[in-house]
Amino acid sequence: MEINHYLKIILNSKRFKKKSTYCKCVIAMNVSVDKEKCIGCGACVATCPDNFEINDENKAVVKSMSVSGDVEKCTRAAAESCPVDAIILQE
Repeated sequence: MEINHYLKIILNSKRFKKKSTYCKCVIAMNVSVDKEKCIGCGACVATCPDNFEINDENKAVVKSMSVSGDVEKCTRAAAESCPVDAIILQE
């Protein structure tokens, strides 16, 4: 999904529509795994079990393709730990 989609969701949310002096908006990062590159070593799962798991084909799978906050931090760490750079992060 594009960032514009997430902005529409934020702008239409109840929190944003409340009359306030500021809005704390969070734009999520998109995550995917290149199945061709993935060797199923499990480094991503060990680093970030909240967002990665190994499927029946012994490949990493992303639990949530759009992340923010603490899950974003561990997802970034998982991407750095991947020995074959199979985790793709899109801001």
